Amino acid sequence: MNTKVDKYIKEFAKIANTWLSDRQWILDLHKAYKEFFKQENLEKADWNYFQNLRKLIHSFNALPLAGARALGKPNHPIEHYRKVFLYLKYGQDSDAVRFTNLIDKKSGYSLAYFGKSAMSELIGQAFPDKYVFYNSRDIEALKFLGFQLSEKETFGEFYIAYNDLILKEINPIFNAHIKTKFDEIMPRGFRIDQFFSWLYEEKIFKNMKDLENKDNVKPKGKITQLNITSFNQFKNTNFDFTYPKGHSLEGKALHKVCFIGQSGTGKTSLLRIIKELTSLNLANFSNLTEKSVAIHYRLADKDESRKIEYKLLLTNGEIKSQIEKTELTHAKKKEQPIEIESQIGAVAFPSLINFPAEIISSQLKMLEKTISPEAELQNEYSFKEEIIDFSLQANNNIVEKIWENLILRIQQYNEQVNAQKVIMADAILANPEKQKDILLNFEAWKKEHLHPIDDLYEKYLKKFLEKFNLKITAATESGKVFRFEPINSQQEIEAKFLSTGSQQIILRTLQFYSLWDKDNETGLPRNSIILMDEPENSLYPDVQREIVTHFEELTENCQFFYATHSPIIASSFEPYERFILKFDSQKNVIVEKGSAPAGTHFNDILYKEYDVETLGEKGKEMWKQFIELPNQILLETDNEKKQELMSEYLEIGTTYNFRANEIYTKK
Repeated sequence: MNTKVDKYIKEFAKIANTWLSDRQWILDLHKAYKEFFKQENLEKADWNYFQNLRKLIHSFNALPLAGARALGKPNHPIEHYRKVFLYLKYGQDSDAVRFTNLIDKKSGYSLAYFGKSAMSELIGQAFPDKYVFYNSRDIEALKFLGFQLSEKETFGEFYIAYNDLILKEINPIFNAHIKTKFDEIMPRGFRIDQFFSWLYEEKIFKNMKDLENKDNVKPKGKITQLNITSFNQFKNTNFDFTYPKGHSLEGKALHKVCFIGQSGTGKTSLLRIIKELTSLNLANFSNLTEKSVAIHYRLADKDESRKIEYKLLLTNGEIKSQIEKTELTHAKKKEQPIEIESQIGAVAFPSLINFPAEIISSQLKMLEKTISPEAELQNEYSFKEEIIDFSLQANNNIVEKIWENLILRIQQYNEQVNAQKVIMADAILANPEKQKDILLNFEAWKKEHLHPIDDLYEKYLKKFLEKFNLKITAATESGKVFRFEPINSQQEIEAKFLSTGSQQIILRTLQFYSLWDKDNETGLPRNSIILMDEPENSLYPDVQREIVTHFEELTENCQFFYATHSPIIASSFEPYERFILKFDSQKNVIVEKGSAPAGTHFNDILYKEYDVETLGEKGKEMWKQFIELPNQILLETDNEKKQELMSEYLEIGTTYNFRANEIYTKK
């Protein structure tokens, strides 16, 4: 007997009735799924019937984008949805084969944007007396109890092996010691899953600080503090990246940060410090014994019910990272917890993304890639907790995976189109008199289901590229992935001949769009640190004004760090989000918070925070004359001369956009 299992099941037995009573939503969910999986209902189900799953599947609630992609609109004919769910519940293949086919894109039984997490939940709900669905939290609970699950070749084999282990090692002890009022009404799989939940929350999460390797924990989440005792030009420099007192998010990590300052004050160096230390990488630093840095991180789920705080130290030439604190807030009684992926606090997907100033020179080749029609479908690559660096010197294996994920999405789309063509052809053969309507329906389907490149352009890039007289289409005939054309012409433009502003905005947006989380079928970066160095390069002011919001809309709950020389970009930030770097008399860097409000005229930012005179010599001369004229007007007794002075005052104000006081312009 596993004494650890015996110990914790006996402990759970003491509170099992109370624990399950507080989770009545489990029974409501069970009732809804029981109705959903009835054979007679599935055989006649319409689209609204399947769309209701969006409210039931936990991972789709926690990740709205995943839910929208999977069930926002049909990705397959309604017949395919009926076939898949009937196969899941009533199929004749073995369970292992059937479960694998549900996520295998080539099996004919998969659903677009339903990943392992969603399918695991559906299987557990379809067979609650036979199977326990799993997520990362459940796997961690088994590891805590001393069990190790080896990798299996297929999803179905792993799912079966996971449940066989539970049936053999957990179920007998569970049944022997745990008797509750829910035994007859709550299926076994749900009760064991809740034992794992209790074990994770009360024994693993709360004690994570002691359970983890103290000096080798990879930090994740948003940065709340950066304290630099010594690093090149920084001496005893402290940054507080939390919302100020009185703010509705007081004490929580800022969503975005802007570093501004003279060249040489260390804006890019700060991004580099964050990137390298978060990566636990010291290889690119010299004179390490002279450097001392501390960074504090906080990883939290969407509703802040679970938080983990990390502290990273660079001192004496060594780097150490450890968990400082864990915090758990239980959901309200009878309320289903809203947490990302039903596991610890949250997942960093990826941990960090670095966009260097030289992104064009390092990544332009991405826009010139080709795709082979014969290329086999590959598995998606998940970027959870990865460090993605688009700089020239970075290892580009991870970057190449981003490209492969985009190619995979294109291949999957092409397969969907081919499937629709087969359905269309069959329909025309059966009803040749309806050929026109069938063809119109196919065209309507294509408008609703855009090619990934067309989707990228229409949703995210069109608003910018139209200003550059540029459009992107899917280059399906040439073998290229992208085709660039002027808006009113079909003349192709090679990627290398695009304006640098166009290249800049396309490359930065493309990297967000091409990420992918294979378990949850969503590519939206979340809980990541995102570094943006000089994103204003070659961009016209009206585009600069929009890009901060643009990048935020491509992410979920991420933290951005900008290093910029642009007062237009800086004006997109609140004063407490702007950190102004200046040299003191000893040429060490000091830090000040911003003062000008967000959205202010960039001239105010230039003058107040960049310490830059906004007027040239001629302008300063006219300003001096402008502020002296009111006094001359007041002292002038000759009405004709007074009128001339008023006209001069008004003309200077209009020409130089100086604000004239109307008291001196009334005739």
